[in-house]
Amino acid sequence: MPLLRSRGTLTDTLTAYFEAGTSIEATARALFVHANTVRYRLRQVTDLVGLDPTQPRDAFTLQIALVLGRQSGRSATD
Repeated sequence: MPLLRSRGTLTDTLTAYFEAGTSIEATARALFVHANTVRYRLRQVTDLVGLDPTQPRDAFTLQIALVLGRQSGRSATD
């Protein structure tokens, strides 16, 4: 998954975004960053993988990819 090779902040942001129920503001509070930073990082995810986490169908696909990536035990160096 291209996110594994990207900065860790993108996967951390995406995970926090889903854990916060896709709330930008709640994600920003959880990560101690500005809401615009969360928006910027989510746009970076979209640019990187071609899926928009703010769109329900794409968000579901990304959530599944994150879960499968965690279960596989893969890291950025694999």
